[in-house]
Amino acid sequence: MRFYKLVLSEKRDEFYFEVIYEIFIKAKNRDKAYNKALKIAATFGESDEDMIFWTEGGNAAIWIKTLGEVI
Repeated sequence: MRFYKLVLSEKRDEFYFEVIYEIFIKAKNRDKAYNKALKIAATFGESDEDMIFWTEGGNAAIWIKTLGEVI
């Protein structure tokens, strides 16, 4: 198993937050880690075709900023 660091960013109205969550994911490979990252991000709202998760009726957006393996 490998460990991956997931960083989510957020834009709420005109405010942009570079890092709102840093979560560590344990997975066999990056593809599985990415699938887990999408499930985590999906808890915040509905996604569009660019995998941006919209909340509060479209006034806030959360997306995966980075997903990197922790060495």
